[in-house]
Amino acid sequence: MQTNEKLKIMMYNLEDYDIEQYERYRDQYNMKYLKTRLDESTAVFSYGCDVAVACPMDVINASVIDELLECGVKLLAMRSAGYNKES
Repeated sequence: MQTNEKLKIMMYNLEDYDIEQYERYRDQYNMKYLKTRLDESTAVFSYGCDVAVACPMDVINASVIDELLECGVKLLAMRSAGYNKES
């Protein structure tokens, strides 16, 4: 990727309110969104992307990772949040 090209990112398993939040980064990144989960049948939609962003409810197994690699994905990132519960 040349320095003047935007990073291409495919984001899976989003709701409308998620998409609204990520739209603020449109000028910095070439972002695509799917409301469906990442799995064996949807990994192909990452073709030509540098990054695929999944969430904990998505299916990430060897065949999904292999498909992402064939699509040219260089990074699989996770979109999640958590907290520590105090006893």
